[in-house]
Amino acid sequence: MNAFIRLLPSPILTSALVAAICLLPQSQPLEAQSQVQKIAKKFETSFQRSYQQQKFNGVILVGSKAGIVSHKAYGFQTPERTKMNPDAVFNLASVSKQFTALAVMMLAEDGRLKLSDPVSKYLPQIHTPGIQIQHLVYHTSGLPDYMDGMEDFFENDKIQYATNQHLLQYFDQARPANDFALGTRHEYSNTGYVVLASIIEKASGQSYASFLKNRIFQKAGMRHSYVCPATVTQDDPLRAIGFERQGQKLIRYNEEWVDGMVGDGNVCSSAPDLFRYVQALRSGRLLSASKMQQLFTSGRLKNGQKLNYGFGWNTVPSGSWVDHTGSWVAFNTYLGIDLDDDLVFIALDNSDNEDLPDQVESVLDQFYD
Repeated sequence: MNAFIRLLPSPILTSALVAAICLLPQSQPLEAQSQVQKIAKKFETSFQRSYQQQKFNGVILVGSKAGIVSHKAYGFQTPERTKMNPDAVFNLASVSKQFTALAVMMLAEDGRLKLSDPVSKYLPQIHTPGIQIQHLVYHTSGLPDYMDGMEDFFENDKIQYATNQHLLQYFDQARPANDFALGTRHEYSNTGYVVLASIIEKASGQSYASFLKNRIFQKAGMRHSYVCPATVTQDDPLRAIGFERQGQKLIRYNEEWVDGMVGDGNVCSSAPDLFRYVQALRSGRLLSASKMQQLFTSGRLKNGQKLNYGFGWNTVPSGSWVDHTGSWVAFNTYLGIDLDDDLVFIALDNSDNEDLPDQVESVLDQFYD
């Protein structure tokens, strides 16, 4: 696996599932508990089969407004073959982005920033004129991916792990050209979300980790969630360690040079904590109803074209579904919400399973067909 396929969103749930969900009869809400149980059983059966085929290793959870319906763990938590704990804590990879976007929305609601604020108001190191906070959120800024040149820029420096400050230094001194004109395209950008994390720190007066802990994790009751860059050592017995299979051997993955950065990834959480997060978000404990709805509303390009992306969430035209996936080193993750019926689907894997998006899709296709 190429470790530098960094935190990409899944195409599965922005293409195949968009079509499937749009074809779903909107007049038939899934209110019956028996139907919810049926969906959860399909999820269990599919991932049990994948585990038996050594194609899944991790934790799944299906929840409804009433609570957790199904919660299962499969395989090993570590390459030393520690049995997977259902409460195991995984690096969420790009699923982390929604916490960054939520923090931005919270600060907007607090009046600490405006989505239309120029990025340079907070970070003069970003020299491209006209870029606003909302462009970063919606991946329409055109800022180039930091992996394209940042490591070469620092090749003579003895840096174990690059941090957000290194990224800002790179953009300030190297001034890489934008990939496209501002607001004319939607192109997934890890750079943008690292920059957002630094804006959160400037606007709030707190570290990114402290803001998420104080404003999101504690309020939502997420007891096993924290920001987890490689620059910070956490002694957590619940922490899942990433590995790949080589025959019968489980080979540990080590952190990458860019794993000191936050905002685009490096939030660690468990399946139950993610469910608590969705419950807190949907119940209004984290944001007002209007701001929460804005999280799930698609952004637009400069020409008015509607995107399939909101505030850290993939969206669908009907507005009935949001989700996000993550993929980084050995970790592959998924969180999806059926907004009409308050169903939550979570899958977390630590075994270099790049097929996780397809596995989720195969289950949800049965649900939505």
